[in-house]
Amino acid sequence: MRESGDISIPLFRAYGGVYVPISFGDMSGGHTVLSFVFKWIRKGELLEEVVNINGIFNDEIRSLFPGFRSGDQILIDDIRVIMPGEDNARQIESLLFTLK
Repeated sequence: MRESGDISIPLFRAYGGVYVPISFGDMSGGHTVLSFVFKWIRKGELLEEVVNINGIFNDEIRSLFPGFRSGDQILIDDIRVIMPGEDNARQIESLLFTLK
């Protein structure tokens, strides 16, 4: 998945889930997405919130795709990952997409 920003609805639908490349300080590379919270926002109002286990969009999230409109926002929040060589999960920065 790309970085936060504007994205077309068809391109967002084409993504199968959340992949967050990590590169900061002396850490970079592969990781495992354990979970995230998917939030669908329209005109500042939260329409849906779905907790997803692992990095692949679950059926509940995919069922929301037909309702997306230009201007809606998708917040991928509370992203939990495990970095190689670490035992504990860490939360990383949220991703915010505005659908076009």
